[in-house]
This record gives sequence, C-alpha cells and structure tokens, in this order.
Amino acid sequence: MSRGMPCENAGPLFARAVFLAAVVAAAALRLPALAARPMHADEAIHADKLGTLLEGGGYAYDPSEYHGPTLYYLSLPLAWLRGQARYVDLDEVTLRAVPAVLGVALVAAHAAARGVLGASAAAVAALLAALSPAMAYYSRYYIHETALVLFSFGALLAASRYRRAPGTGPAVLAGVCAGLMLATKETAVLALASMLVAFALARRGADGGRVTARHVLLAGLAAVSVAALFFSSFLTRPTGVVDAVRAYAFYLRRAGATSWHVHPWSYYL
Repeated sequence: MSRGMPCENAGPLFARAVFLAAVVAAAALRLPALAARPMHADEAIHADKLGTLLEGGGYAYDPSEYHGPTLYYLSLPLAWLRGQARYVDLDEVTLRAVPAVLGVALVAAHAAARGVLGASAAAVAALLAALSPAMAYYSRYYIHETALVLFSFGALLAASRYRRAPGTGPAVLAGVCAGLMLATKETAVLALASMLVAFALARRGADGGRVTARHVLLAGLAAVSVAALFFSSFLTRPTGVVDAVRAYAFYLRRAGATSWHVHPWSYYL
C-alpha cells in the first residue's frame, strides 16, 4: 500500500506544479517592463480620467463614452502608494500595473475552477490563459477588458458553485461579480445574458438543490448595489446611476448605425 501512495499522489502534485508554473508565468509575462511600449490614445484618455479623480475633481460617468468607473477606482490605491497625486505624476507603470495584476489574478482564479473542471483540467486552463498572447497583451494595456474578463470569470465560478451547492454565499458572490461587470463596461450585459441562458439550461441536468427566489433576490440586490456604488461615485453623485441606465440607449443606437467601428467581414482577415 505504501509503495502505491506516491503514484496515487502524482496526479494532484503534478496539477499543483502546473498551476504554480502558470501563475509564475503569468506574472513573468505581465509585470516586467510595463513602460516599454508607447501609450495608446485610449490609455491616455483613461489616464486623464484617473488624473481628474486623483486631483479631487471626482468622477462623472459619461453614458455615451469611456465606459465604467471600476478601472479608475482600482487604480487609486497604487497611485497613492507611489505618491502620485496629480495627472502629471502618473506614469505607465502605475497605470498598466493594475490590469497586469488583474491578469495574474485571472490565472490564479482558475484554482476555484477545480470543482467544475477537475484539478488537472483547471491547471491546464490556467497555463493556457497565462501563455495566451492576447491575454498577456491586454493585461499590459490600461483599458477595461482585463477587469471585465476577471469579473466575468468570477461570476461564472460563483454560478457554477451555486449550481453544485445552492447557498447564500455563492449567490451573493455571483451578484457582486455581476455588479462589477456592469460597472466596468456596458458590453457586460451580453455576457450576463449568455450566462443566464446557460445557467438555466444547465439547471435541467443539475443534481444539486433548487434555485430559490430568495437567492435570486440576494444576487440581484448585490449586483445592483455594487454597480450603483461605483456609478454614483460612492454615493457622491447619484445621477450617475441614472446615466448608467441611459447608456444602453446610446450603445443600442450606435450598434445599429454605420460608424468607423463597422467594417466588412474581409477587413479582419
């Protein structure tokens, strides 16, 4: 029996080693030399938004442009730690370190997927995410996408947890992640709609407990509360919540209009 134990433990140990390697690789590909690439115009716009917030000008959500406020508020602590209190003090490292850390956190979050995918599959998924050129590139880019992906993954993991073992904890966590998604970028509604449809279909074959109205209500309240907190600039500008709702009318009209964002199918080849 004792001779067989190393073989039995080889699988879990190998998965842990792969997972650790994935997190290390993610950090190695995302954190160094953040100032090596020139700033993109989109990054500069977001840097200006952060600068206004740093200088005491507050944050006012624009329903027609620039997306949600989570990126800026997540950037404040690092700017403070580095002694940067004005727009002119900001540099590429402060700005890009935020999505870079979120990108590493995204890879590390795969540890919570072990209950769904199994330890080995979760470790391989983490490694693929760590080495993905697109994931690495956008994790070194001061825009909203990496934050949106991380919060979306968190919502998926919480919903999967709830599917296996319904309870208040995973329901509220799913709601918090959904609220962060909404407060990050307007396209979050597309991902959330897909998740809800998938969750409804998955429930048909679930062996766990039933979805309760109380848990749905708690998840919804958590999502609305978190989103409202950010859009209202932490209750200092309540009209931001109204603007967050108005934003979808702007983007719906934009989606159906001809603009420079629209290209023929062959353009992307």
